[in-house]
Amino acid sequence: MAIYHYNMQMIKRSEGRNAVACAAYRSGETLVDESTGFTKDYPRDVQPIAFILAPENAPKWVYDRQKLWSEVEKVEKRKDSQLAREINIALPVELSNEQQEKLVREFVSDNFVSNGMIADVAIHRDDINNPHFHVMLTTRHIDENGFGKKAREWNPSFKNVQNGRGFVAETNTIIHAREMWAKYANQSLADAGIEQRITHLKLEDGTLKLIPTKHLGPTANAMEKRGIKTDVGDLNREIKKHNAEVLSFHERKKELEKEKKQQREFDSLTPDEKVAIKNAAKEMKKYVDYDICNERLEQLNNWETSVERKLSLNPNDINLNKQLKTIHEQRKVVKNAMKAFENEANRYLIAKFDASLVNEFTPDEQRYIYDYIQKYGEVEESNLKHIVARYDDEQSLKSVSKFMKQDVTYDSLKTEIDKLHLWKNSIDRKQAELITAYENSSNKEMFEKDHSQEFKDVFAQEESYEKKKIIIEKAFEVLERQMIMKFALVYPEYPYISDMKPEAAKHILDLNAYYGKTIPLNEISNIQNQPRFTFDERKEIHESIQELKEVQKMIRSFSKEDSPEAQENLPLLQSYSTQQKEAFLAKYDIDITDPVFIRLFMEECKHQRDPFIEIDGLTYLDNNTNNPLMSNNILGDIITALEQAERDADQRAQERQRMGKGRGKRRNIGLDL
Repeated sequence: MAIYHYNMQMIKRSEGRNAVACAAYRSGETLVDESTGFTKDYPRDVQPIAFILAPENAPKWVYDRQKLWSEVEKVEKRKDSQLAREINIALPVELSNEQQEKLVREFVSDNFVSNGMIADVAIHRDDINNPHFHVMLTTRHIDENGFGKKAREWNPSFKNVQNGRGFVAETNTIIHAREMWAKYANQSLADAGIEQRITHLKLEDGTLKLIPTKHLGPTANAMEKRGIKTDVGDLNREIKKHNAEVLSFHERKKELEKEKKQQREFDSLTPDEKVAIKNAAKEMKKYVDYDICNERLEQLNNWETSVERKLSLNPNDINLNKQLKTIHEQRKVVKNAMKAFENEANRYLIAKFDASLVNEFTPDEQRYIYDYIQKYGEVEESNLKHIVARYDDEQSLKSVSKFMKQDVTYDSLKTEIDKLHLWKNSIDRKQAELITAYENSSNKEMFEKDHSQEFKDVFAQEESYEKKKIIIEKAFEVLERQMIMKFALVYPEYPYISDMKPEAAKHILDLNAYYGKTIPLNEISNIQNQPRFTFDERKEIHESIQELKEVQKMIRSFSKEDSPEAQENLPLLQSYSTQQKEAFLAKYDIDITDPVFIRLFMEECKHQRDPFIEIDGLTYLDNNTNNPLMSNNILGDIITALEQAERDADQRAQERQRMGKGRGKRRNIGLDL
């Protein structure tokens, strides 16, 4: 089935990337990085189809891949230069090789080369089920004399708001090539007599990218209400019709995919198991798998608890008793389907691995292993316990998400732990007050009777606290391990990894993200002397951070109102906030609302002694937690943690050495005897 995949990225020197190396990897051609003299050679089993397309006014040497990208490396002087723009696009498998290449040439020529870009194209067919092509595009104007100025018009354009800041405007720039690819690919499929189609309106996270309607404004809105059609109203009607077609397209495509997936899965089930799963799908009115059944079972349990609580107050309520009967019937259907899925997994695993080992795992764990193998391929028996450990980690994070009103991250969980401490202090204080009052009472029996509900409440709170504490701390341990693993991947040669504190590892990884590169550990102490932004850039970013703080306050205020003023201003403020965020992402490659970025940015401003920081003071609050974002000295904490890890490792090494010497002496004594 033809799929839509279109990914664009910048090849940046700040990320340690090199245009010559990237071109060598994609084209399969052996190239030399002239700045180092190193040869870049990446052999492939299936040689890519590679070619260069260029505007008519480009010099002939641009068709020499070695010369082209060496010149790009030379002309880009900055350490944070954007060397090239790269696009990776999936090709329709239904087309022949010749049809695919024709499609690629037409699309690249019409959408990029015609605008003045040089395109280095490489079609990859290493996997026959995943043909795709890479396009590396130059970012500067070029003529017979070589590369000139950066072509800013190829970037998303901006509309000024004030003081030079702005937001991404809707304009016919390179970003609209996403939509054009769908049109070109669909035309090629139609020309080949193939019914399959693709659409650009599906994002990576599975959500639909629908076209927003235009704001009518008071005049047009009043005319439309009186039945008078307006241009904006007509446009909105067309947009709504288009969006309805997109939704219909995706819903049908999704159903077909689920039906095919269900059919494939049925191949390994017994007739009774197939019936059980079909019954569950009929009951829930949708495609079902093990996870969906598990979620439904949890919903039924919660529903049952709610109904039973109401029945305790009104046992003869007919409607509640009907609901309870429905719950029991649905639970039986769902459990039968889950048992079918569990049996399927158990049969498969026992056929492949030692039965005694497989049966050590719970049915949930067995099903997870089975699904993991179906998704990622065969695994060694020795890895089964590692897969189950991964499952346990996922379950810990899933459990804690029920308590969270935001995404489960290292920082958000740390905030939850702080809240737990405050909650425990409150519980202890209430208990102490009750116990003191009880001990001081003249009639303890009467006091206990009068305050029995208070005692129940405070002990119930303590029980809830203990349950929540276990879940949150277990999830935090998972994130701490993951943080150390990420650090080890970035710094594989660091010798004291087992002694590294997760908090310090996070700070270092945050610094890398902020500066857009991997900072050598021995250079961290000096990194503040290498500011990421100029003074003018910092001033601009700082003003926008302050402005968006005020906008967010207004958004929260209007969200609580139902006045005409709120209805008119709320969407405008939300739109402006989004536009500012997109503008700074496009201009500086930053998320201006990210608390981690703000914290490190303020550290940079503070270290550079920027005067606008002194005017404001140094307290910046995270809107989600109201915690100060400004650390006293992040770099100092990192350096202290690195030194402590080294000391701990040295101390353990000395202890092992002493223990080794002791064992040696005892062995010698034994031999002498």
